[in-house]
Amino acid sequence: MCADTDEPDIRDRSDRPARCAQQAGRAVRSTDAVPSALVPPLPDAEPDRMARLDRLSASDLLTLQSGEAGWPMDIGVVAVFEGGALVDANGRFRADAAREAVRRRLSRVPRFRQVLRVPPRVLGPPVWVDGPDLDLARHVQVRPLAPAADTAGLLGVVEELWSTPLDLASPLWRLWFLPGLAGGRVAMLLKVHHVMADGVAGMGLLATIGAKFVYVLDVERREGRTWDNDGRVEDIATGSAAGPAGAYLVAHGLASHDEVITLAQGRFLGRPSELHAIVRGDRAGVIVRGRVCLVGGGALRLAIPR
Repeated sequence: MCADTDEPDIRDRSDRPARCAQQAGRAVRSTDAVPSALVPPLPDAEPDRMARLDRLSASDLLTLQSGEAGWPMDIGVVAVFEGGALVDANGRFRADAAREAVRRRLSRVPRFRQVLRVPPRVLGPPVWVDGPDLDLARHVQVRPLAPAADTAGLLGVVEELWSTPLDLASPLWRLWFLPGLAGGRVAMLLKVHHVMADGVAGMGLLATIGAKFVYVLDVERREGRTWDNDGRVEDIATGSAAGPAGAYLVAHGLASHDEVITLAQGRFLGRPSELHAIVRGDRAGVIVRGRVCLVGGGALRLAIPR
């Protein structure tokens, strides 16, 4: 029944659709507590489909509540780049160009333009909604380091910035560029709340700065990890990454030319492997090698009709 009564409706029901619409209209107009962003209009081409709300999962809710209890669930990465096109002729970091590069790529990762909205209790868990115009000057910032800063100086600033909490009323990510490293290099710190950055979303955020994939290198253990371009499947041995990793170690004085640099990978999948990189001192290039083990075989027989 449409009317607010417990008595059965035995009257002529020819006008019932109109009465229902009128009462529904009054109910919607009186529910001022529901933000309009939570009930977006349906597309004209699909009038019979209900709009879907992108709600937080149960695990996301636990992650969010952990932060409210004093245990922030933020994840991030620190990367170091050669200065190159990131700085102008006077060595100053090109902040406006960096923000513009991020802005052009944000369409690839819609989550980074969205914010969380908490509806009244009866309307379910928090939902993701498109936020207002993103303030890139706030989300993409520059924090110069001390001149010719070393690794210790960089990590000190990273620790300082990491203590800055993310604003739950804004998109849950921040990016800092940290110019001033020795050799004109520029560091970058990405910080993202875990509710929006699983493997796939994390790869999407890296894509906003033009990265194609991520390779995580533990320089002390000489161990690497990498995933496919969707951030879903981890690789157990990546020769295309072992060469650049070896060159990085040599360039930063962590390995020597012509040294056989052993790089471990695959341990976290229970399938450990080793790759060997040799950076030639005569600038003849980088050699990558490893062992191949046959783990299976088979034959395919096709019955071809005559």
